[in-house]
Parts: sequence; structure tokens; C-alpha cells
Amino acid sequence: MKRPLTHLRASAAATSKARGAALTVPKPFRPPYPASAVDRFIAPFLQQTPQVLRAFKALARAVRRGLPASEVRAVEARQLVETWAHPDHWQAADKILGAGRTS
Repeated sequence: MKRPLTHLRASAAATSKARGAALTVPKPFRPPYPASAVDRFIAPFLQQTPQVLRAFKALARAVRRGLPASEVRAVEARQLVETWAHPDHWQAADKILGAGRTS
């Protein structure tokens, strides 16, 4: 039975640019799924504003840290206020709601 890797030995040494370029990984990593699956997975994230992505990350961090539900809700409330109050939100709302229309 193969033992799991418990530690890694590494070293560093200066090398020439040509030698460094010649070093390659023997087998390129190929994920067990097509690249299009990754594209489909990240497509909704790419459509979000930076503020929304920061809110997602804050919530994910809160859950990952094991915070109680009440604290996760507090993080969500703070992020909602920050996202809602940001000028990008109001610009998007104006586009959708047609602010400035006279008819």
C-alpha cells in the first residue's frame, strides 16, 4: 500500500533563462471534464459586479469559518447594504427601470 505524502522536499537554485525554459512538466494536467464545463460554471460569476462578488466571498468565508447562523445573517445584511448603496446598483436600476423616461 502506498503511503500518503506527508511532507515535501524542495530546493531552489539559480539557473539560466534557456535552462529554465527547457524544464517542462512531463505530462500536462488535463481535468476530467471538458473546458466548456468550466466556462459554463463561471459564466454567471463573470456577469456580476465586483461588489456582488465581494458579498459572495464574505458569505462563503463566514460559512467556512463556521460562524453561527445569526452572524452569517449579519454578514449578509452588511454586504446587502454595501451592494445596494453602491452607485453601480443605482446605475443598473436606472437602466432597468428606465429612469428619466418621460412617457
